[in-house]
Amino acid sequence: MTTGTIERTTQAGHAERDLILSLFRNPAEVAEVRDTLRAEDFHHAAYQFVYRAALKLHDRNEPLDAGGLHSALRELGTLDDVPKDLLLDIAAGFGGTPGFIPAYADRIRSA
Repeated sequence: MTTGTIERTTQAGHAERDLILSLFRNPAEVAEVRDTLRAEDFHHAAYQFVYRAALKLHDRNEPLDAGGLHSALRELGTLDDVPKDLLLDIAAGFGGTPGFIPAYADRIRSA
C-alpha cells in the first residue's frame, strides 16, 4: 500500500465516522444522502452496518437515536460487530458536523 493510499483510507475512515455521527445529530439529512451514498461505499464494515440500520429506521419513520439503532442493529444481526465506542459516541451525540454531511459523503465515495 502506498502512502497516498494509506492517507486516502485514513481520510475516508474519518469521513465515515463523521458522517455517521452527523446523521444521528441531524436525522433529516438521511434523506439527502440516501440516494447518492450506498452502504457499500463505506470501507469499514461497522459503518456499513450502522448506515444500513439508519436507513432502515428512516424508511420506517422511526426516530434515529441510540435506542432505535440498537434495535435495528440487533434485527440486522450486526449489533456485536459495531464497536461499543462508536455506539457510545452516537448515544452521547459526540462528533461530526451536520453541515458537512455532503462533503463527508463525497470523500467516502471518492476514496
